[in-house]
Amino acid sequence: MPYLNMPYLNMTTHPIKLFVTIYVLLLSGCNSSSPTTISNYELMAKKGSGELLIVRGYNGGSPCNAAVIGNGNSPSVGPKELLTNLSISCGDSKKVTYADLRAPLPSTHACVTYLRKLNDQNQDTQVVKDPIDGNRYHCLLSEITPKQFISGSKWQD
Repeated sequence: MPYLNMPYLNMTTHPIKLFVTIYVLLLSGCNSSSPTTISNYELMAKKGSGELLIVRGYNGGSPCNAAVIGNGNSPSVGPKELLTNLSISCGDSKKVTYADLRAPLPSTHACVTYLRKLNDQNQDTQVVKDPIDGNRYHCLLSEITPKQFISGSKWQD
């Protein structure tokens, strides 16, 4: 391999060094296809627990409105743009109730759904558990548009 002109990468004399160098490069992130991890978050559901109850606080009249949901995202998104980390409350419907998920939300109303209904709108929908002070059911919703979200949601008092 004379074109490399790096003696420490000479495969004929130092194959172990070559292996170690490649291994270190892969571990250090030089492999662009490595999966991205979400630090400090626990992936709650993707493509389907189906019984994950989702409640989004909503200051608006019935029915839920895509523009209002999109404006609640940071940064704001249009009705047909993907949400990223929209703040919601979520929990296993066998363990928590609507009232449990609704209680910590300051909004006067809510848009309520199940993950399976959102997956019917977009199979890539993601919900990530992200407990915060005052809301142990806090989660983040991504990879669905506000229009898709309201199509699978119901407005509730």
